[in-house]
Amino acid sequence: MKNNKIEITQVFFSNRKTIAIEIKKDGSLIVRAPKRTPMKYINEIVEKKSNWITEKQLLVKQRNENILTKELKQGEPVLLMGKIHFLEIVSSNKSGISADGNKILIDEKFSSNLKAALTIFFKIYAKNIIPLRFGFIKQRLKIHINGIKISNAERRWGSCSLKKNLNFNWRLAMVPPEVIDYVIIHEIAHLREMNHSDRFWSIVSSMMPDYKIRKKWLKDNDHLMKW
Repeated sequence: MKNNKIEITQVFFSNRKTIAIEIKKDGSLIVRAPKRTPMKYINEIVEKKSNWITEKQLLVKQRNENILTKELKQGEPVLLMGKIHFLEIVSSNKSGISADGNKILIDEKFSSNLKAALTIFFKIYAKNIIPLRFGFIKQRLKIHINGIKISNAERRWGSCSLKKNLNFNWRLAMVPPEVIDYVIIHEIAHLREMNHSDRFWSIVSSMMPDYKIRKKWLKDNDHLMKW
């Protein structure tokens, strides 16, 4: 049975030596190719990979549907520092919301708007844990920045300004500590190379040789951290 023609969303040409195929979070297909690569050849490569592309796009679609239908309620699993915790609404919690073992205890007064309450909880958690993780890395690499802020960015885990200010997504409170470290290293590397060139990734690799494992965790579990 012949596959339906795969639509390429966008092609980027650069000085790279090989063709790379990427499925974005919205299911779009991005192709990165060496300069002057004929479109006919690119289409042939995409056609050969059509089964893999279709499977990946279907997976992305399913993940996005899960995000849209996810409902925060009693017993719902959420991630905190990379580990599954279950929401438990209690009659009284002096802290309002707190983590206890594998549970996140939520005072019933917040039950009418769990999303807003949990967002505040994770933002506070991120404001505590991210500077702490950065402190460990700073001691090892002996670097200087001007400040760290926690952001509400929808599409970025972190960002870096020319003034040496780093911004980090509050959802990083949901990922394992070693993955937080990867995002921090990623932004530190931007202090030296403000792009995603081969040189940039070489800098990341020099500071964190196993960064690809941590980067993959983010990509594979991104859908679990949206509600």
